[in-house]
Amino acid sequence: MTVLLVPTDFSSCARKAMRMAAQIAPSLHAELLLLHVTQIPPGLVEGSEIRPMPDQDPIDVGTFVREASLAELARYAEELRELDLEVKTRVELGDPVDRILEVASEQDAAMIVMGTHGRTGLAHLIIGSVAEKVMRKARKPVLTVPGLFPEDADQDSGPSEDAEPPRP
Repeated sequence: MTVLLVPTDFSSCARKAMRMAAQIAPSLHAELLLLHVTQIPPGLVEGSEIRPMPDQDPIDVGTFVREASLAELARYAEELRELDLEVKTRVELGDPVDRILEVASEQDAAMIVMGTHGRTGLAHLIIGSVAEKVMRKARKPVLTVPGLFPEDADQDSGPSEDAEPPRP
């Protein structure tokens, strides 16, 4: 089956990319693979244990971040499955660009569909955006979806972080 890889950082821009992928998938008879790449919080290493709540037993930090990410991905996937789309979810630890490219290759993704939103200001100038790096390094087509479409600009000054984006 054809696979559309949809990396997400759970931002409103990533949700727009997910909705775009949902529109494309039926015409390609494709399944969506929602991917979230996360990193171990600074100061911790894989194998470290944390106690999420004082009354809970310690848990491996890698397990904790994976489980939290999988729970969020499951909510996204359920929305898409309600549209009769085939959806899989996956969480990876590591550098987002490297992991996105590795999963795209491993899954032989037909396309990567991702949002353009990311770092801004000085951090963007120094580090660059994940989307830009994926576009430069990918051996697969990459469809980038902006956080604000031109027709949206007539309605407001930009996406609100507090507003819940419309469902796909």
